[in-house]
Amino acid sequence: MAPVPPPRFAGNFGAGIEYRYRRLGFRAEGRDFIYEFQRFGFDNTQHDVVWEGGLTVSF
Repeated sequence: MAPVPPPRFAGNFGAGIEYRYRRLGFRAEGRDFIYEFQRFGFDNTQHDVVWEGGLTVSF
């Protein structure tokens, strides 16, 4: 039976802002997913960063 590898921890962090005027709004958000990549000869901490934005409408 193969040995069980130790657990690898990851983090997910984010922040956002929204501006509303009556029924319409604009939002923006940034996220960072942090984890260790240990495959194919690499041994690095990875940061996957996502920026998103959009319009919102309230009914």
